[in-house]
Amino acid sequence: MSGLLLTLAMAVTPVVTWPPKFYANFTEETWFQGGYQRNPGWVAYDYEHTSEVIYRPNGELNPICNGVKKGYTGPCVHHSPNGNERYMIFPALKECCLECSRDCGTLTPKWVDAVPHVYLGLRQFDNVTCNEFVLESNTPDRVATSHSGTLCELYDGGAAFTGDNPFQWTIKQSTYTTTVPQSLLQLPSYCSPAKSCK
Repeated sequence: MSGLLLTLAMAVTPVVTWPPKFYANFTEETWFQGGYQRNPGWVAYDYEHTSEVIYRPNGELNPICNGVKKGYTGPCVHHSPNGNERYMIFPALKECCLECSRDCGTLTPKWVDAVPHVYLGLRQFDNVTCNEFVLESNTPDRVATSHSGTLCELYDGGAAFTGDNPFQWTIKQSTYTTTVPQSLLQLPSYCSPAKSCK
């Protein structure tokens, strides 16, 4: 009997996944400029169109945004229209530049399978029960998803080569949807012709 129970338990062990398409608001927690920071934002991800857009209302608190426009406290957007490029957009100023053009764009949903992972168990995020995993990368990272596959949490350890700092997103579940307006994924007209951020 105990062998049967062990077999059943092993059969239902959750598998780490990354949703192929979603939009959600998040609360971002990070340590930057000598202090703890907690700020809202939103993310739109659609791998069918190889696009990812991350909006932060205060660019100064993100080191990549701040590296492009130092001290600017207005909105900053990371926009990756494909698997290679990342644009930095400052919508209030109608300014845009190409921050990098090689291997820095939209990640495939399989990125969570690129390294071994450990299942930590169940946690509550925004009143939703989620499966949490540690990805054993150099940083390392953490991902939590609900039983239905919605993203609950992302902790990014801030790999040095990305230029970013460690951050954690807690997803606001009431805003989570798999419908992503295509208008969010389009680069603004003022991004063309592209100019380098450097």
